Amino acid sequence: MIRRSGVLFLLPAVLLAACGEAAGHSTATVTDSAGVQIVTSTAPAWAEGETWTIDTAPELDIGGSDTDPHYDLLDVSGVTRFHDGRIAVLSAGSSQLMIYDSAGAWMSSHGRAGEGPGEFRAPGKLFHLPGDTLGTFDYQLRRVSRFGPDGTFLSSLSTAQTAGGKFVVPNARLDDGSWLARAASGFTPDSKPGATRPLELLVRLTPDLGPEADTVATVLGSESWVVSGGSGKDRFATIWGVPLGPSSAYTAHDSLIYVGDNVRYGISVLRPDGSLVRSIRRAGEPPPVTDDMLARVKADFLEDVPPEQLAEQTAIWDNFPRHERMPAYDDFTVDPDGNLWVMRARVLRSDPATADIFDSSGRLLGAVALPANFTPFEIGSDYLLGIWRDEMDLQHVRMYSIRK
Repeated sequence: MIRRSGVLFLLPAVLLAACGEAAGHSTATVTDSAGVQIVTSTAPAWAEGETWTIDTAPELDIGGSDTDPHYDLLDVSGVTRFHDGRIAVLSAGSSQLMIYDSAGAWMSSHGRAGEGPGEFRAPGKLFHLPGDTLGTFDYQLRRVSRFGPDGTFLSSLSTAQTAGGKFVVPNARLDDGSWLARAASGFTPDSKPGATRPLELLVRLTPDLGPEADTVATVLGSESWVVSGGSGKDRFATIWGVPLGPSSAYTAHDSLIYVGDNVRYGISVLRPDGSLVRSIRRAGEPPPVTDDMLARVKADFLEDVPPEQLAEQTAIWDNFPRHERMPAYDDFTVDPDGNLWVMRARVLRSDPATADIFDSSGRLLGAVALPANFTPFEIGSDYLLGIWRDEMDLQHVRMYSIRK
């Protein structure tokens, strides 16, 4: 069953204060109501010379081979770094968990395609658990598997009965061992055609992924375009993500949960029971969507479409909703020091990326440029770890140093 314990909301502000200074003026305002802070940043707090930077050359590069199976990384769905510097990589393409030493040399591979213990069908999440234990979530098998620091399979827990049998996707682990997860409503062949943002529940699951779950917040999912057809048992629905459309993001760090809808620049910080601690905002509007942006996205959308399907796919593109402004951000994560990294929205994933960094009080520190063609998976106190694609579209696990 799912027990409701909270919803996403904002309280009115009654007390105004200023915080942070840059070049002699306030960079953020704080309003307070019944212990809830609303922090609105108007400018970066970092002064000249305080800005963090990411090294342009990687400290570590793994992969990029299409001949050696140990370095042919396919559809990487998770990367993490052990405390001794070793790297774990979860590959959905090869259905394996691979471990590399601190210099990037392959050490071992674990798992294979299948449904047995330690095997995978659709591995989609990798979690770094206490004691350098690893957790993986398999979308198709609907289970979390645990592996030791050497890659040895330990155990697995099914989510098939969690939250009353809803399809739940674990997202992050809280410091008490409970899980933050998304309970998706999903689409069916009878889903209404057209644009939609389905309601989703953010739930808190027990450490053993038992049947009970507490609702932390209700959010709107990613904007989708539904095309349906057929009739009776042959009825079908095809789902497309709307380019440059709105979505929600969420993560957890220690005992706090971060939730935001990128229609506007706002991120709520919640307690595990769903009560609001802080709302983080940034003044200003997202940039407008231009005709040039849409042309680039359309070209990317149709790039690999076979000629015989071009007319059909172009018609789908022409029916997508158009938004006047870009999303306020793409996603966010929290580093070990409690700093919130908010990734700015990009027109294409191959475009250079920028992260806005907020400190643990919700104040904007400044922006950091990320490497192009790079998707971060893990942010440490002094490193950035993720996937970089080369000119052949081959995947590399790369680690870059953060200079503070």
